[in-house]
Amino acid sequence: MTRTIPALLVSFALAMPAPAASGPLVGAVPPLRMVAASGTAAVPVAVAPVPAVLRPVERWLPLIRSTSAAEGLPWRMVAALVLVESGGNPSVVSATGAEGLAQVEPATGHAEGFFGLRSPTVNLMAATAYLAHLGRLYGVTAGCWQEGTAAGGACGWRLDEVLSGYNAGPHGGYQAAYVQRVRAEWVAIGEVA
Repeated sequence: MTRTIPALLVSFALAMPAPAASGPLVGAVPPLRMVAASGTAAVPVAVAPVPAVLRPVERWLPLIRSTSAAEGLPWRMVAALVLVESGGNPSVVSATGAEGLAQVEPATGHAEGFFGLRSPTVNLMAATAYLAHLGRLYGVTAGCWQEGTAAGGACGWRLDEVLSGYNAGPHGGYQAAYVQRVRAEWVAIGEVA
């Protein structure tokens, strides 16, 4: 199964500057500018400053939001996962071969129908598709996703299982330290965004 990339994501990906070939991103990334048409001239629209917790992924927030929405996931969770996995650096490759913003293993990406995981767009599409797959596997309902970090009981356990499964595979066992790191970022993002 090969997935198609929605037109919105393609246009976003084409508008994005290419990531660094290797190593960490250097220098500050300018904020995305939004404009509103006024007659024939474009007028800048005031954009609220990005909270400090989100600055490492600021460049990727529109993509994080759109890929999360496409799979029915909370964007704050995906942003937290990206912060933990790569710190917002799309060039990261782990010792095990996981690639990109969400550190997707090639076999996982391919199983979800995605190839070219070094592309931030493809990487986040593969990551959110896999998270949604894990959510279905563990019985996470739309209500659980929306409760997010406030979820307790069975709902909270299911979300923790999804995060553990993302980190170590669906049969890798509970990954307490990883779950705590993602949840801490998720809470921090939820408090400011």
